[in-house]
Amino acid sequence: MEQSISKILPNSIEAERAVLSIVLNYPEKFMEISDTLKDEDFYQITFQQIWQAIYNIYKRGEDIDVVSVRTELVKNNKDRNKNFTLLNVFVQ
Repeated sequence: MEQSISKILPNSIEAERAVLSIVLNYPEKFMEISDTLKDEDFYQITFQQIWQAIYNIYKRGEDIDVVSVRTELVKNNKDRNKNFTLLNVFVQ
């Protein structure tokens, strides 16, 4: 009988938070890392959603900031109070 083993890939929530914090505080850095870092590279689903929102904003040529990211999350029904709280933490 084959056993199914769930393997958790290496991850660092602190590193993920740091990346999002850098991009929200220094939006110009997004261009430097967006080619190599994708939303699925984030372990936390909430962080994936935030990264995708940032990517969508960037692709439209709009300014990346907490307000635009929150608006994007709401627009795509990805907003949770948790996301909004996290956004505030990233820019402090």
